[in-house]
Amino acid sequence: MIVGKFGKYLTFEIYRKPGLEGEEKVKYLTFQNLQRNVSSRVTEHARILKKHKTQFGGPNLSEITFTMTFSASLGVDPRKMLSQLESCVRQGKIGYFIIGSKKIGKHKYIITSISESWEHIIKNGKLVSASGDITMKEYI
Repeated sequence: MIVGKFGKYLTFEIYRKPGLEGEEKVKYLTFQNLQRNVSSRVTEHARILKKHKTQFGGPNLSEITFTMTFSASLGVDPRKMLSQLESCVRQGKIGYFIIGSKKIGKHKYIITSISESWEHIIKNGKLVSASGDITMKEYI
């Protein structure tokens, strides 16, 4: 089941498929703690012996932040996913951010940063679980 997408670069999904010999194939790639910041520019003009006068300066670019967890036990290669996200940041990939079938906001987004946390590394340096805090900004 697809939960959402970021352009053609990242698909958030959850699925279970029966495999051979009764084993089940699982993939769990989604996010937690999504926050969206929508704000505007407001300027205050000082006036002598009166309250400041406010002036609307227009909308700011919206920003989205969320956390993703990558775990080999949930069918996701953490190192591959972190590399894919890093590539999106370094190449300035842009796309619509979609949850379900609805776009978030009117415009596309760009991933401006990812903060990685490598949580479990086993024999031969294999990364088996990690997380990333992703920040996206509206792209106009």
